[in-house]
Parts: sequence; structure tokens; C-alpha cells
Amino acid sequence: MTSHTNLFTPIRLFLALVVAIEHAFVTTAGYGSVRSWQIFGDASVSSLAVDAFFVISGFLICKSMVEGRDLFAFVLARVLRLV
Repeated sequence: MTSHTNLFTPIRLFLALVVAIEHAFVTTAGYGSVRSWQIFGDASVSSLAVDAFFVISGFLICKSMVEGRDLFAFVLARVLRLV
């Protein structure tokens, strides 16, 4: 078993919580009645959190591919994870 020495998991958890909290406000108060936390013009905090979540996930997937045995094993592992 390998030890993880990065902070990607807690960061991804925080980003997921940001999205969940904002969605909770929208679903309980009704769409359009609650204004999203807007920053940088039209971008909301939750949309930036989703983007950051996917960027970090991309780093982890790339790391998995680089450290993997071969391309077939990587693709098979990705397909099985999606299924």
C-alpha cells in the first residue's frame, strides 16, 4: 500500500462541498431566487470549484497513466472505473 503525501483529496473534498452548499441554496429556495456567489464577472464560485475539481482530477489521471504499466491496462482501468 502506498502513502499519499499530497493534499489533492482534501482539496477535492473542499471543492465538492463548495458546489454542494451552493446547490443546496438553489434547490431549497428555488432556481433564480437565490443569487450565486458571483466573482470574476459571470463566473460563480461553484463553477470555478467544478473547474478546479476537474483540473485536479486530470492531474491524478495523468499521474496514473504515467506510473502505469502500459496503455491497455490504463484504458481498461479507466473503463472499469466508469462502469
